[in-house]
Amino acid sequence: MSTGCTEVRSEKRALRRRILRERDGLPAVRRAAWSKAIAERLMARPELLRARTVHLFASFGSEVETLPIVERLLA
Repeated sequence: MSTGCTEVRSEKRALRRRILRERDGLPAVRRAAWSKAIAERLMARPELLRARTVHLFASFGSEVETLPIVERLLA
């Protein structure tokens, strides 16, 4: 493996760790508000309203909360 490739991988790992630390450090109230805003924007998309199949991820830790999106889609 070349040195350049190793450096890029190392930089990517460091960036991921930094972003996760920042996301984990967000206040729960802010994270909840952002999750709600994301869900509202997503549910307003015409493509989503016409979709027959939707793939989502199950949120974990400090990720965007997806359960309300799943519940609204199933309703």
